[in-house]
Parts: sequence; structure tokens; C-alpha cells
Amino acid sequence: MHITILTVGSRGDVQPYIALGLGLQDAGYKVTLATHPPFKSLVCNYGLSFAPVEGDMQAMLNQETGQKILESGGNPLKSVRRFAEATEAMLETMLLDFWNACQGTDVIISAVTATAGYNIAQKLGISFYLAALIPITANSDFPCKSKQHCLVKKYVQKTGLGEQSKHSSNICLYKKFFLFAAHKASLGLTFL
Repeated sequence: MHITILTVGSRGDVQPYIALGLGLQDAGYKVTLATHPPFKSLVCNYGLSFAPVEGDMQAMLNQETGQKILESGGNPLKSVRRFAEATEAMLETMLLDFWNACQGTDVIISAVTATAGYNIAQKLGISFYLAALIPITANSDFPCKSKQHCLVKKYVQKTGLGEQSKHSSNICLYKKFFLFAAHKASLGLTFL
């Protein structure tokens, strides 16, 4: 079975998925990690297959637009909006790179930052798993304690997304990436 892991961001957004990929590889799965070219040697040095995804998030984070993302004060909705604005120029190429990386795979595992994974899996008729590195919605282990976290929880409750499936509460964050909609449509992908 071939598993493709999608992630974008900094080394901190990539390295945990290398560990996941190694565990899956040790269990007998073929694993491809799709991420930015600056991480190719890191991924390949661990014996995982690599698929390139446009962009260098580390360079972007060092620029003024990236600093605005980092200064969003822990507000997840503001962070997602600023991330979408900062990456707008590279979204179309990133989406196409994700699409190409997933051809011939049996399962997609996606970071929260790689928002196209669910839609690509849906289009290809394969399984999708969201692998968030941190809790992104309140639960019994991580209850709603901050104002920003509570806003996400209220949005999920208001829209009913939390009742639809295991991963649907995370989709409310994905919907902030409306810039992806036109690019997804060009590949025949639906936008939730």
C-alpha cells in the first residue's frame, strides 16, 4: 500500500511527518512525503520518497507577510486568513503539486496546512486522514480555555460541522482558504 503524506511549512511542520512516515515504512507501507524542495535532502536522508511542492515557507515567514502570521496572537482564524493571503501567489502551483504527488497513492495523510488533501482523496476515491500536530478543536483532553479557541468551537457548533464526521470540525479552518476554490475547481475537485 502506498501512502502519501502532504505537509507545508517550516521544518517543524515537516519533521514530525518524517517520523510518522518512518513508522509507516517500518510497518511495511511505501511512503512518499510531499513538501517544499528545501526539505528534499532531509526527507530522502531518512529513506522516504519525496515529492516537491512549490514554495519555501521558511523564506516567506522571514518576510514581512510571514511575520504578520507569526504575530497573530494565537488566533487560529486570523492565522489561517493571513497564511492564505501570504501564500496566494503560490496556491495554484501548490495545489497542482499536491495533485501530482497523490497520483497512484492509496491513502493520503495530510497536515492541517496542506488543505487540498481531503478534496484530492475525495476526487481519487481513496482514504484520507488528517494528522494535526496540535489540538485544533476543543475536546475532553484539551477543553476550550482561550477566547480564540472558543471562537473556533462556537463556529463548529453553529455550522454543525462537528456532527458530520471525525475530521469535519477541522474543515471549518479549511473553508478560510477560499482562494483554493477556483484552483480546486480547475482540477474537478469539490469545495466543501
